[in-house]
Amino acid sequence: QGNNEVPRATTLLEDHLNQFKGNERVRTLLASLYLNGQQQKALASYQEIIKTQPNNVLVNNNLAWLYMEGGSIDKALVHAETAYNLAPKHANVVDTYSQVLLKSGNKRLSLEKAEKAYELSEGKDIDITLNYIEVLIANSRKNEAKRLLESIKTNNETQKAKKNQIENQL
Repeated sequence: QGNNEVPRATTLLEDHLNQFKGNERVRTLLASLYLNGQQQKALASYQEIIKTQPNNVLVNNNLAWLYMEGGSIDKALVHAETAYNLAPKHANVVDTYSQVLLKSGNKRLSLEKAEKAYELSEGKDIDITLNYIEVLIANSRKNEAKRLLESIKTNNETQKAKKNQIENQL
C-alpha cells in the first residue's frame, strides 16, 4: 500500500484470507483497503468482523458510515451509537455520529455532536470542519457557517467540491 500497489496488496490479503479463514486482523486490513472504491466489499468484511468483535470502535464507526452512505440510517445509528459510547472523545467517531444523527433527522443533537467533534479536532481536520458547517446550516446558523467556511483551506479535490457545494447552499 505504501508503494502505491493497492490492487496487489488487496489480492495478497484476499489470498491469505482464503487460505487462513478467520484471521480478523487480515480481514480488517482488507476492509480498510476496500473503503477506497469497493464499499460493498468493505461493508461485507466489516459485517463479518463485527460478529466476533462487537466492541471494536473502528469497525462500528466504519459500519455506521457505510450504512449511512447506503441509506440504511437505522443500522447506521446503531453502530454510530456503539462507537460513540466506546470512544466519546475520538473526533472521527463523534463526527460520524453527528452525520448519522443529521441524516436521521435529529438536527439538534447532530449539532451538539458536530460541535464536539470540531472541538476535539481543534479545528484542524478539514473534513470534520466541513461536516460541522453542514450541520450549522441545517440548524439555521448560516452566519456562523459562513464565517467558518471562509476560514478553511481545502487540501484535496473532494474537500474543494464539498466546500463549493456548501458555498452554493449559503
